[in-house]
Amino acid sequence: MIQAVLFDMDGTVLDSELLYHACWEKAMDEMHLDLDRDAFFLAISGMNMPTIRAHCLKTYGEDFPFEEFRELRHTYLMQALEAAPPPLKPGVPQIFATLRKMGIRTALATSSSCEYATNLMKRHGIDGCFDVIIGGDHVKNGKPHPEIFLRAAKLLGVQAEQCVVAEDSRNGVLAGHAAGMYTVMVPDLLPCSEDLRPLLWHCIDTLWELPALIEAENRKQ
Repeated sequence: MIQAVLFDMDGTVLDSELLYHACWEKAMDEMHLDLDRDAFFLAISGMNMPTIRAHCLKTYGEDFPFEEFRELRHTYLMQALEAAPPPLKPGVPQIFATLRKMGIRTALATSSSCEYATNLMKRHGIDGCFDVIIGGDHVKNGKPHPEIFLRAAKLLGVQAEQCVVAEDSRNGVLAGHAAGMYTVMVPDLLPCSEDLRPLLWHCIDTLWELPALIEAENRKQ
């Protein structure tokens, strides 16, 4: 029986991916980095910063100026966030109230740092909607490794097989599947690729569809 939903933040709860892409691209332009941007964004989507660093050094060479790249991107991001936080995705925050009425526990499991994520949730007034908030700085292995989801489930006191993962990215889907959880994809900037579909419980258009799916699954058990 499903007892918890573990939500990714960027691209799932927040409509933030376009903003992040723009900040990375401004840093690329300033540093004159000739990178395949589509391949870069596909590879890093859902990753925490240490995992992004490891990817860049492996892909572009050990002399790749990652720290300067990261700092520039961070500067541009902070400037953008001073104006306003990224907007919420459709169905947020109403879906959290619906799940709570159903007795479903919730966690935010994001590759961003816990402090950063908590601050964004507070700015939207929804930090109290989660039983647990866990960031990429709380785990050793970033997505696509399942560590963050397994840790979130443990903090909730729920078995992995009783959890739903709600994700928008390839790396997030891989992590949810590897954790042995019901994995749901809510595509954001990229559609669900055919090779991911066998790993999914469902692919849905908006989070609004999730409560009904959970109710139907729990009625079977």
